[in-house]
Amino acid sequence: MKLIDRYILKELSIPFLISLLVLLFILLINYLLRTMDLMINQRVDLLSIGELILFILPSFLVFSLPMAVLIATIVAFARLTADSETIVLQANGIGFFRWLLPVGIFSVAIYFATLFLSFVAQPWGGQSLRNLTLTMLRKQVSLGLEPGVFTDLFQNMVLYVEDITAPSKLRGVLLFDFRQADEPHLIIAQEGSIIDDPKSDLISFKLNRGSLHQKAKDQDSYERILFSTYELTLDLGPMMANVNEPAGETSSPQELRERIAASKGQDLQAIQLLEEHYKNFSFPTSCLFFGLIGVPLGMFAKRSGRLGGFAIGLVMILGYYLMTAFADILTSARILPPLWAAWSPNLIFGVITSGLIILTSGVFSFRRFARQTTARNLA
Repeated sequence: MKLIDRYILKELSIPFLISLLVLLFILLINYLLRTMDLMINQRVDLLSIGELILFILPSFLVFSLPMAVLIATIVAFARLTADSETIVLQANGIGFFRWLLPVGIFSVAIYFATLFLSFVAQPWGGQSLRNLTLTMLRKQVSLGLEPGVFTDLFQNMVLYVEDITAPSKLRGVLLFDFRQADEPHLIIAQEGSIIDDPKSDLISFKLNRGSLHQKAKDQDSYERILFSTYELTLDLGPMMANVNEPAGETSSPQELRERIAASKGQDLQAIQLLEEHYKNFSFPTSCLFFGLIGVPLGMFAKRSGRLGGFAIGLVMILGYYLMTAFADILTSARILPPLWAAWSPNLIFGVITSGLIILTSGVFSFRRFARQTTARNLA
């Protein structure tokens, strides 16, 4: 590898690492606040918190890596152009297209890393996160509850808790139980607690000062039962039975196409799953376009500095994701096929990248020609 390649790769690596850390922090901030709450209020051990972050990290890296490539390239070439280093390179016969070689090497390396994360690390992290969550839930059921949110944590039950005053201590409980479809009932209690038996898969809700509402035999009335204490026992066995099993085999692309064809294009779930499959390939490929488009963007934004380069990168990323969201809408409306929906943002960025590269190389070639002509005239 030549000196110029090593130099440009070094210029790319520092803003890449900084932008990657910043993007990861932005994506993880809400998750980190939630884990801090689990550690302080729910007394979850530090090891489990670390495992939670480790398992969620591949998903965030899949989104962060292409963004970091774009921002790093813009910042690096904005700095090189502002310091007139690109003029020095041209004066020594190192043209614009030669600069793209180390950028291409860098982008391809990140592309393969993102591809690995998308197909290997992300599924592993998702399955491991599911297993860990269920295991933690088995130890402390209140972890699955969030104050002020309706949750279907338990099968055929909807639970609402106004507040969790302490681990396993509940206040303002509303529970809709429809495990028996012909006799659904609603339970409202001022407070309650969760009693967990570590030797079995049974847990109990002990509710205080509340009422039970259910449909009476007479269809025109219902029964209301007041209670001072009410205990409800649930079996977590069915939920925990699959804790170490895969979440379920996903359909192959061919099977999804057959489902779509059999439904005459009306199976929206199959259409969306097929689009997600194509995105597993298209999204890592965006690293290649993001890396190359960052060169002309950085040269045109030479006076904006590092923060300006970061801002330009965020605007381009926002544009990419807006195109992705619009393509998703068109797919859900059955206007755009899944393959085109997944790849259309890359195609559009590919055209823009090609145009900017041609424009930038032409501008630099014209300047170089003008300088050579001027020098000959002066001679």
